[in-house]
Amino acid sequence: MAAYHQVDKTWQLYQECREKDIPLDTGTYNAIIRVAAFLRDAPELRWQLVKEILSALGDSGAQPDLGTLNATLEALSHAAGWRQAREVSLQVLVEFGQLGIKPSLATYYHLLTIHCRERGPRSQVLLDILDYCEGHLFTLQDTKDVFFFVTAMDVARNHLRSLEAARRIHAMLQHGDNHLLIGDSYKESVYYRHFFAVSCQTLPVDEFMGEVYSLLVPHVYTPEPGIMQEVIETMRVSGSLHHLPQLWTDVFFHHSSAEDYTQ
Repeated sequence: MAAYHQVDKTWQLYQECREKDIPLDTGTYNAIIRVAAFLRDAPELRWQLVKEILSALGDSGAQPDLGTLNATLEALSHAAGWRQAREVSLQVLVEFGQLGIKPSLATYYHLLTIHCRERGPRSQVLLDILDYCEGHLFTLQDTKDVFFFVTAMDVARNHLRSLEAARRIHAMLQHGDNHLLIGDSYKESVYYRHFFAVSCQTLPVDEFMGEVYSLLVPHVYTPEPGIMQEVIETMRVSGSLHHLPQLWTDVFFHHSSAEDYTQ
């Protein structure tokens, strides 16, 4: 029921299990925590409910695991507008760490969604995550691990507006087999869109064309029309219009190839 977001039925079955002393395993508690945020309206009440479920998990004798940590942070992310959400999320990370539970990329993804809100204050949490994760090899431990890289690059572009952070994320992605956790083709495309855009916004045009554009286009990433417009505008402002023939060649080649494919 929880997996398919049947929230009311999930809660009804959970209450029935508690009344009849039917034991639940850790995975079931984790699933219930994930939907708990939809059972209350106020952020404080949502967090109170999550704490009650965590307490019930402890009382049952079931052992919390990585799934419990990620479910707790995911539930907290639905209350990201709550003033205390940032502080509480870090407390959760510390408390699970004291239990010997190590984060996965999904853990960091949830932290980014909590700390780096569009209209919230600027947060440096991504830099702290990179300080800890650089040089590490990751494997898939949670289905939402694949959301980390695309979200991190979004934060580097739109929240921090930092090319340095973007480069550190990209180096982390390319380390070992970490690139396998970039997600599906759509996430990969969005990842490179953010990387491409923040590079265009911050680098001198000639450096951008030589270090980023030539390496990514067209075999790794084909810029969308909006991104290509941004590149052309940057060239116009900087007076670097000598790169336009290259842009035109790439756009024309991509358009022709797409037409050939559809035919």
